[in-house]
Amino acid sequence: MTSLRAWGLILLSVAAGVLATGCVGEQNSDASREGPPDLDQTGANQSTVTNRSFTPWPPVENAELRPGGQMDPCTVGFLFTDQSNTTAFVSTAAHCGSGDHLRTGDEVGFPEAEITGRVAYSSIETMEAVDESSEDARYFNDFALVRIPYTASNEVHPSVYEWGGPENVSTSADRGEQVYTYGQSSTRQGALDARRGAIVEREEWHWTVYFGPPSYPGDSGSPVLTENGKALGIVTHLETFPRPEANTVLNLSRALDYMESKTDVDAEIATSSFADPSPIEGPAAP
Repeated sequence: MTSLRAWGLILLSVAAGVLATGCVGEQNSDASREGPPDLDQTGANQSTVTNRSFTPWPPVENAELRPGGQMDPCTVGFLFTDQSNTTAFVSTAAHCGSGDHLRTGDEVGFPEAEITGRVAYSSIETMEAVDESSEDARYFNDFALVRIPYTASNEVHPSVYEWGGPENVSTSADRGEQVYTYGQSSTRQGALDARRGAIVEREEWHWTVYFGPPSYPGDSGSPVLTENGKALGIVTHLETFPRPEANTVLNLSRALDYMESKTDVDAEIATSSFADPSPIEGPAAP
Protein backbone atom coordinates (compact mmCIF):
# COMPACT_ATOMS: atom_id res chain seq x y z
CA MET A 1 0.00 0.00 0.00
CA THR A 2 2.78 2.43 0.86
CA SER A 3 4.53 1.93 -2.48
CA LEU A 4 1.29 2.63 -4.38
CA ARG A 5 0.61 5.74 -2.33
CA ALA A 6 4.16 6.93 -2.90
CA TRP A 7 3.52 7.21 -6.64
CA GLY A 8 0.88 9.87 -5.95
CA LEU A 9 2.66 12.01 -3.35
CA ILE A 10 4.75 15.11 -3.97
CA LEU A 11 7.36 16.34 -1.49
CA LEU A 12 6.28 19.96 -1.16
CA SER A 13 9.72 21.53 -0.80
CA VAL A 14 11.13 19.54 -3.75
CA ALA A 15 8.23 20.63 -5.92
CA ALA A 16 8.71 24.18 -4.64
CA GLY A 17 12.16 24.25 -6.19
CA VAL A 18 10.52 23.72 -9.57
CA LEU A 19 7.37 25.78 -9.21
CA ALA A 20 8.49 28.71 -7.08
CA THR A 21 11.69 30.64 -7.63
CA GLY A 22 14.16 31.14 -4.81
CA CYS A 23 12.84 28.31 -2.64
CA VAL A 24 15.88 26.06 -2.60
CA GLY A 25 19.17 27.45 -1.36
CA GLU A 26 22.69 26.51 -2.37
CA GLN A 27 24.09 23.14 -1.37
CA ASN A 28 25.71 23.28 2.06
CA SER A 29 29.32 22.15 2.16
CA ASP A 30 30.53 19.38 4.44
CA ALA A 31 32.45 22.03 6.37
CA SER A 32 29.24 23.92 7.19
CA ARG A 33 27.58 20.72 8.37
CA GLU A 34 30.43 20.07 10.75
CA GLY A 35 30.36 23.56 12.29
CA PRO A 36 30.34 23.79 16.08
CA PRO A 37 26.73 23.16 17.16
CA ASP A 38 27.19 25.01 20.49
CA LEU A 39 28.21 28.36 19.00
CA ASP A 40 25.59 31.08 18.92
CA GLN A 41 25.55 33.81 16.27
CA THR A 42 28.07 35.90 18.20
CA GLY A 43 30.55 33.03 18.29
CA ALA A 44 30.15 32.55 22.05
CA ASN A 45 30.13 29.00 23.32
CA GLN A 46 26.57 28.48 24.53
CA SER A 47 27.60 25.73 26.92
CA THR A 48 29.47 28.33 29.03
CA VAL A 49 26.48 30.65 29.38
CA THR A 50 24.64 30.37 32.71
CA ASN A 51 21.26 31.55 34.02
CA ARG A 52 19.74 31.84 30.58
CA SER A 53 16.25 30.78 29.60
CA PHE A 54 14.03 31.13 26.56
CA THR A 55 11.05 31.64 28.88
CA PRO A 56 9.12 33.73 29.66
CA TRP A 57 8.41 34.34 25.98
CA PRO A 58 8.44 37.88 24.60
CA PRO A 59 5.09 39.51 23.73
CA VAL A 60 3.69 37.59 20.78
CA GLU A 61 3.36 40.76 18.70
CA ASN A 62 7.13 41.27 18.98
CA ALA A 63 8.08 37.76 17.90
CA GLU A 64 9.51 37.38 14.39
CA LEU A 65 9.87 33.58 14.54
CA ARG A 66 6.64 31.65 15.17
CA PRO A 67 4.95 28.44 13.98
CA GLY A 68 3.72 29.09 10.45
CA GLY A 69 6.53 31.53 9.65
CA GLN A 70 8.98 31.38 6.77
CA MET A 71 11.95 29.05 6.69
CA ASP A 72 14.18 28.48 3.67
CA PRO A 73 12.77 26.72 1.67
CA CYS A 74 9.70 25.64 3.65
CA THR A 75 7.54 26.65 6.63
CA VAL A 76 8.25 26.67 10.38
CA GLY A 77 6.41 23.98 12.33
CA PHE A 78 6.11 23.99 16.11
CA LEU A 79 8.48 25.40 18.75
CA PHE A 80 10.24 23.11 21.25
CA THR A 81 12.52 23.57 24.25
CA ASP A 82 14.62 21.24 26.35
CA GLN A 83 13.46 20.50 29.92
CA SER A 84 15.47 23.41 31.33
CA ASN A 85 14.15 25.88 28.71
CA THR A 86 17.73 26.86 27.88
CA THR A 87 17.68 25.44 24.34
CA ALA A 88 14.98 26.03 21.73
CA PHE A 89 14.18 24.31 18.45
CA VAL A 90 11.65 24.69 15.66
CA SER A 91 10.37 21.76 13.69
CA THR A 92 9.99 21.35 9.95
CA ALA A 93 9.97 18.54 7.38
CA ALA A 94 13.29 16.67 7.11
CA HIS A 95 13.14 16.73 3.29
CA CYS A 96 13.49 20.56 3.37
CA GLY A 97 17.23 20.53 2.72
CA SER A 98 19.14 21.95 -0.19
CA GLY A 99 20.24 18.39 -1.00
CA ASP A 100 18.10 15.31 -0.61
CA HIS A 101 17.30 16.10 3.05
CA LEU A 102 18.42 18.06 6.09
CA ARG A 103 21.46 16.78 7.97
CA THR A 104 22.72 17.49 11.47
CA GLY A 105 24.72 20.73 11.48
CA ASP A 106 23.18 22.17 8.30
CA GLU A 107 22.47 25.90 8.53
CA VAL A 108 18.85 26.97 8.07
CA GLY A 109 17.70 30.54 7.49
CA PHE A 110 14.53 32.27 8.69
CA PRO A 111 14.05 35.32 6.42
CA GLU A 112 11.37 37.11 8.45
CA ALA A 113 13.42 37.01 11.64
CA GLU A 114 16.89 37.25 10.05
CA ILE A 115 17.94 34.30 12.20
CA THR A 116 20.15 31.36 11.27
CA GLY A 117 19.76 28.05 13.06
CA ARG A 118 21.42 24.65 12.81
CA VAL A 119 19.80 21.26 12.35
CA ALA A 120 19.87 19.27 15.59
CA TYR A 121 17.84 16.27 14.41
CA SER A 122 16.77 14.80 11.07
CA SER A 123 14.53 11.74 10.99
CA ILE A 124 15.76 10.77 7.53
CA GLU A 125 19.40 10.92 8.61
CA THR A 126 18.60 8.93 11.76
CA MET A 127 16.69 6.25 9.84
CA GLU A 128 19.64 5.88 7.47
CA ALA A 129 22.00 5.49 10.43
CA VAL A 130 19.92 2.79 12.14
CA ASP A 131 18.99 1.08 8.85
CA GLU A 132 15.27 1.46 9.54
CA SER A 133 13.34 -1.53 8.16
CA SER A 134 9.79 -0.15 8.27
CA GLU A 135 8.67 1.02 4.84
CA ASP A 136 6.01 3.29 6.35
CA ALA A 137 8.52 4.89 8.70
CA ARG A 138 11.06 5.46 5.92
CA TYR A 139 8.48 7.20 3.77
CA PHE A 140 6.28 9.12 6.20
CA ASN A 141 8.63 9.91 9.13
CA ASP A 142 9.66 13.28 7.72
CA PHE A 143 10.63 15.39 10.74
CA ALA A 144 13.50 17.68 11.71
CA LEU A 145 14.42 20.03 14.55
CA VAL A 146 16.44 23.20 13.98
CA ARG A 147 18.23 24.68 16.99
CA ILE A 148 17.66 28.41 17.50
CA PRO A 149 20.57 30.48 18.90
CA TYR A 150 20.00 31.99 22.33
CA THR A 151 20.79 35.41 20.88
CA ALA A 152 17.34 35.17 19.25
CA SER A 153 15.49 34.40 22.50
CA ASN A 154 13.60 37.70 22.36
CA GLU A 155 12.32 36.95 18.85
CA VAL A 156 10.62 33.54 19.23
CA HIS A 157 7.15 32.57 20.46
CA PRO A 158 5.25 29.24 20.35
CA SER A 159 1.88 30.69 19.23
CA VAL A 160 0.80 29.55 15.75
CA TYR A 161 0.00 32.45 13.44
CA GLU A 162 -3.72 33.34 13.42
CA TRP A 163 -4.85 30.25 15.38
CA GLY A 164 -2.80 30.34 18.56
CA GLY A 165 -1.92 27.06 20.27
CA PRO A 166 -0.66 24.43 20.57
CA GLU A 167 -1.97 23.54 24.01
CA ASN A 168 -0.33 20.09 23.93
CA VAL A 169 0.51 17.26 21.52
CA SER A 170 -2.42 15.27 20.17
CA THR A 171 -2.15 11.51 20.60
CA SER A 172 -5.24 10.76 18.53
CA ALA A 173 -7.59 12.34 16.01
CA ASP A 174 -10.41 10.70 14.12
CA ARG A 175 -11.66 10.77 10.57
CA GLY A 176 -13.98 13.72 9.99
CA GLU A 177 -12.42 15.97 12.64
CA GLN A 178 -11.67 19.55 11.67
CA VAL A 179 -8.06 20.76 11.71
CA TYR A 180 -6.26 24.07 11.17
CA THR A 181 -2.99 25.07 9.52
CA TYR A 182 -0.95 28.09 8.52
CA GLY A 183 1.55 27.92 5.64
CA GLN A 184 3.91 30.16 3.70
CA SER A 185 3.67 28.88 0.13
CA SER A 186 4.46 31.57 -2.41
CA THR A 187 2.04 29.93 -4.88
CA ARG A 188 -0.90 31.40 -2.91
CA GLN A 189 0.75 34.85 -2.87
CA GLY A 190 -0.35 35.42 0.72
CA ALA A 191 -3.96 34.39 0.16
CA LEU A 192 -5.54 32.05 2.72
CA ASP A 193 -2.34 31.21 4.58
CA ALA A 194 -4.64 30.35 7.51
CA ARG A 195 -6.80 27.43 6.40
CA ARG A 196 -9.25 24.85 7.74
CA GLY A 197 -9.30 21.20 6.81
CA ALA A 198 -10.82 17.82 7.63
CA ILE A 199 -9.23 14.42 8.25
CA VAL A 200 -10.26 11.80 5.70
CA GLU A 201 -7.88 8.96 6.58
CA ARG A 202 -5.79 7.92 9.59
CA GLU A 203 -2.72 5.66 9.50
CA GLU A 204 0.01 4.85 12.01
CA TRP A 205 2.44 7.47 10.73
CA HIS A 206 0.18 10.06 9.13
CA TRP A 207 -3.22 11.53 8.48
CA THR A 208 -4.64 12.38 5.07
CA VAL A 209 -6.28 15.80 5.18
CA TYR A 210 -8.23 17.96 2.76
CA PHE A 211 -7.52 21.64 3.30
CA GLY A 212 -9.36 24.44 1.57
CA PRO A 213 -7.30 25.32 -0.43
CA PRO A 214 -4.61 22.60 -0.26
CA SER A 215 -1.10 23.02 1.10
CA TYR A 216 1.19 23.65 -1.85
CA PRO A 217 4.95 23.75 -2.53
CA GLY A 218 6.61 25.81 0.20
CA ASP A 219 4.12 24.64 2.86
CA SER A 220 6.17 21.62 3.97
CA GLY A 221 6.62 21.70 7.73
CA SER A 222 3.48 23.79 8.32
CA PRO A 223 1.93 23.25 11.77
CA VAL A 224 -1.43 21.47 11.92
CA LEU A 225 -3.71 21.82 14.95
CA THR A 226 -6.68 19.72 16.02
CA GLU A 227 -10.09 21.30 16.55
CA ASN A 228 -9.26 21.73 20.25
CA GLY A 229 -5.88 23.34 19.66
CA LYS A 230 -3.48 20.44 20.09
CA ALA A 231 -0.49 19.85 17.81
CA LEU A 232 -1.51 17.11 15.37
CA GLY A 233 1.50 17.17 13.05
CA ILE A 234 3.21 18.93 10.16
CA VAL A 235 2.37 19.01 6.45
CA THR A 236 4.75 16.92 4.33
CA HIS A 237 3.19 15.94 0.98
CA LEU A 238 0.64 16.92 -1.63
CA GLU A 239 -1.26 13.92 -2.96
CA THR A 240 -2.10 13.45 -6.63
CA PHE A 241 -3.43 9.87 -6.42
CA PRO A 242 -5.75 8.40 -5.23
CA ARG A 243 -6.98 11.63 -3.53
CA PRO A 244 -5.97 14.58 -5.74
CA GLU A 245 -4.96 17.69 -3.77
CA ALA A 246 -5.19 16.00 -0.37
CA ASN A 247 -2.24 16.55 1.98
CA THR A 248 -0.24 14.16 4.12
CA VAL A 249 0.19 15.29 7.74
CA LEU A 250 2.89 13.55 9.76
CA ASN A 251 1.78 12.14 13.13
CA LEU A 252 3.78 14.39 15.48
CA SER A 253 3.37 12.16 18.52
CA ARG A 254 4.70 9.17 16.57
CA ALA A 255 7.62 11.20 15.18
CA LEU A 256 8.60 12.42 18.66
CA ASP A 257 8.43 8.88 20.09
CA TYR A 258 10.75 7.70 17.32
CA MET A 259 13.23 10.51 17.95
CA GLU A 260 13.29 9.78 21.68
CA SER A 261 13.86 6.06 21.08
CA LYS A 262 16.77 6.57 18.67
CA THR A 263 18.58 9.71 19.92
CA ASP A 264 19.32 11.68 23.09
CA VAL A 265 17.75 14.90 21.75
CA ASP A 266 15.85 16.59 24.60
CA ALA A 267 12.85 18.45 23.16
CA GLU A 268 9.38 19.12 24.51
CA ILE A 269 6.72 21.11 22.68
CA ALA A 270 6.25 24.72 23.80
CA THR A 271 2.60 25.57 24.39
CA SER A 272 0.38 28.60 23.93
CA SER A 273 -3.33 29.37 24.33
CA PHE A 274 -5.55 28.34 21.43
CA ALA A 275 -7.56 31.18 19.85
CA ASP A 276 -11.22 31.01 18.89
CA PRO A 277 -11.00 29.95 15.20
CA SER A 278 -14.49 31.15 14.26
CA PRO A 279 -13.38 34.60 12.92
CA ILE A 280 -11.09 32.96 10.35
CA GLU A 281 -13.01 32.62 7.11
CA GLY A 282 -12.24 30.29 4.26
CA PRO A 283 -13.67 27.20 2.63
CA ALA A 284 -13.93 24.18 4.91
CA ALA A 285 -12.53 20.97 3.46
CA PRO A 286 -14.95 18.22 2.42
